[in-house]
Amino acid sequence: MKIASILKTNKKWFSFMQNYSPINCSFYDQLENAIVIKEKVLLEYLNENQSIEKYEGILLDIYSRDKAEFVKLADGCSVRLDFIHKLNDIENIGSCKI
Repeated sequence: MKIASILKTNKKWFSFMQNYSPINCSFYDQLENAIVIKEKVLLEYLNENQSIEKYEGILLDIYSRDKAEFVKLADGCSVRLDFIHKLNDIENIGSCKI
C-alpha cells in the first residue's frame, strides 16, 4: 500500500507520520555502515498498521523527504528512520536532536 493511500484512510497514522524525530546518531552511523559495505541485515520496523515488521536484505540509501529521513530497501520499499526498531541486534534508542 502506498503512503498516500495510507494517509487518506488512517487519520491516526497520518498524525503519527507528522512528527518526525531524528534518530540516535550512533544508530544512524550503523545504518550508513551497512549501506556502504552492502551488508545483509535484519531490520525491524513499525509498519503502516503500527505493528513490527521484519525485513532481511540489503539497505541501498538514506534520503530526506518532507522533513523526514528514510532508508531505501533493496525490495523497493522505504522505511522512515524513526520507525526502525532494530538493525540486526542493535536497538534504535533515543534521538539525535541538535
